[in-house]
Amino acid sequence: MSEQIQLSLDFGHDSTNAKSGLDLWLEQRAARTKALARELGLPLQHHVEMTLLNGMRLIGRLELAHDSLWLEADSTEFRIGSVTFTRAEIESCVRE
Repeated sequence: MSEQIQLSLDFGHDSTNAKSGLDLWLEQRAARTKALARELGLPLQHHVEMTLLNGMRLIGRLELAHDSLWLEADSTEFRIGSVTFTRAEIESCVRE
């Protein structure tokens, strides 16, 4: 049986200063989160006072509820503290 040599694939990255796939994903996700905040007009990652349609008043940091791979305006859930909600449930939101 002949000896086989496994070759490494170089995709043009310098391994000494290349970012990991996770680092790149985190950067892309942060950029998408900022874009989503602008698109929806919501102050993500900031302290807010929010009223939901059911009358519940929330005060705290507005965050994404889940670390999902895809961020879509219509299906994204948000969180303040332990309360999660969708965009459709928001009556008002004021950044403090």
